[in-house]
Amino acid sequence: MVLPLTSISEGPSDQYFVDGLTEELISTVSGIAGLSVIARTSSMHYRGTEKTIASVAKELGVGSVLEGSVRRSGADLRIAVRLVDAETEEDVWVGSYDRTLQDAFGIQREIARRVGRALRLRLVRGGSREPKGSPSPPANAHDLYLQGRFQWNLRSEGGLRASIGLFERAIEQDRTFALAYSGIADAWAQLGWLEYSAPTEAFPRAREAAERALALDDRLAEAHASLGFVRFLYERDWGATERELLRAIALNPSYPQGHQYYADYLKAMGRLDEALVEMKVAIQLDPLSMAVNTGLGHVLYLSRNFDAAIVQYRVALGIDPSFGPAHLWFGRPYLQKGMYDEAIAEIRQAVESSGKSTISIAVLAHAYASAGRRPEALEILNELLDRSRTRYTPSYWLALVYTGLGDADQAIAWLERAYEERSSWLLWIKVEPRFDPLRSDPRFATLLLRMRLDTVGPGASGVGPSDRRLAAIMFTDMVGFTKVAQRDEREALRLLEEHRSLLRPLFAARGGREVKTIGDGFMVEFASAVESVRCAVELQSAVADRNTSRGPKDRFQVRVGIHVGDVVREGGDLVGDGVNIASRVEPLAPAGGICLTGAVWEQVRHKVGVQVEKLRAVSLKNVSSPVDVYRVVRARPDPSRDGAAPPVAPR
Repeated sequence: MVLPLTSISEGPSDQYFVDGLTEELISTVSGIAGLSVIARTSSMHYRGTEKTIASVAKELGVGSVLEGSVRRSGADLRIAVRLVDAETEEDVWVGSYDRTLQDAFGIQREIARRVGRALRLRLVRGGSREPKGSPSPPANAHDLYLQGRFQWNLRSEGGLRASIGLFERAIEQDRTFALAYSGIADAWAQLGWLEYSAPTEAFPRAREAAERALALDDRLAEAHASLGFVRFLYERDWGATERELLRAIALNPSYPQGHQYYADYLKAMGRLDEALVEMKVAIQLDPLSMAVNTGLGHVLYLSRNFDAAIVQYRVALGIDPSFGPAHLWFGRPYLQKGMYDEAIAEIRQAVESSGKSTISIAVLAHAYASAGRRPEALEILNELLDRSRTRYTPSYWLALVYTGLGDADQAIAWLERAYEERSSWLLWIKVEPRFDPLRSDPRFATLLLRMRLDTVGPGASGVGPSDRRLAAIMFTDMVGFTKVAQRDEREALRLLEEHRSLLRPLFAARGGREVKTIGDGFMVEFASAVESVRCAVELQSAVADRNTSRGPKDRFQVRVGIHVGDVVREGGDLVGDGVNIASRVEPLAPAGGICLTGAVWEQVRHKVGVQVEKLRAVSLKNVSSPVDVYRVVRARPDPSRDGAAPPVAPR
């Protein structure tokens, strides 16, 4: 680990220079083969710390620490550094340098050489060769570059735009300064990613700068990562994206942003297990980075592991409670669990900290709509529509609001606009749980086809037209629907539509993916048995509540069957034993009841407040061995939700 260098100059104005020198030193030392170096974001948390080297090393899990100081007087520098064994706190190596600003790059490389020798590591690029880089730029250019990185790290719109000006001034001093072009690429990419600028304005500029950097130095990991980011978010070129990001990681395995960008790509492809691995690597390299910590929460959320996502967002906010994006994204797993008050509280903090950014108020409107607070949602929606008449307002977020309001036509229309705007946020719609209510709409499927995301299902861990995995499968049907249809077709269709509008939001709230409707029934896939059973209990409670205010002719009841087993995805459908068994267990449930297989009960018995009665081992058609079946006889309310215990079918 490289601790932040300490400025011992007379004034504070050189702090940006010292911070920048620390960042460059981290980057250079990262070029040592076999050495994993903690990234700048985490390192900077220890600026001015009074903690001992041993305690810092223990917190971050490192064996050696490089620390030092910088004194700057005009163009003259004095840099003193020492490499310390974290366990004994004894010096492994000490160095002192008197140089000029022009020699700043040379000092970093000399320190990297000494660290490599001290740790007896072989260096990158073929055995013991020394780390190399672009030719040293003029002192003034390097100074401007460091100021630009200081502004870029603020991540505000003003800071990003200021950084571009500083990088451009550095290039005026040296037209071959590859790092400065990479800085411009990073700044424009962030402006487009955070939607401070329209994607069609920001990303082409980012691409141009990244390509220029690579033309000057094709071994610059940062530039490959920036170009991969553009290929992914703007060009939607999946093959080129993966090649660039893997190249960045190969050139510098200690660059955390390379791993995070690659995880972003893997998430969109539905390769969530791989994305989780990459984010864990990024966390190891930059354990205190807010961007990396919230990114890990995003992987867990998209994987429909909502409880783990909530825990991870709490970890992130424990590092920096003022970080608005963590509050914003924290709201989504709460929404999925139906914990609307908690979700709205988190999102409101994001609105306040961002100065009512478009993203934050749109997510708040979506949360209000999801919670049934329609007037508040419509008030914000009108504000966003007014805003869109005078300045760029991302259509993606308007689509999200309409999804929460249950207006599929408007939601799809705004998603189509987002596609034309080349919104980067569209890349995750295939695995984004908040768009689950739209998945059965053919127009949504067409959009995925246009984006070439149609081969991957939400929560899937692989790609391709066929994918085998373990899943919880729920089948439901309306009891007696056929008789109603024979008696009064119009009435039957009215009840069917009401039945579907009641159940679909419940599936979505628990992360269920509606695979298909089968007449008056549903086939729904869940990522976990726990969420499927909780959904079934809530479903029966909602139907019972509805029936209490209806006459006998307007009532309907539902049967539910659930099984956990192997399924195979074929296009948008699921087949296999898991599907077959669930479909044959559902008819065993009484009207208003729930039946579970033994595989489900084993997974939920200590996690869900239900009591069951074992029926018997049942021989099912096309199933080789008898299947244990349980019927739910009593259900306690979920402690995360309000409401009375749902009724169950009589014995």
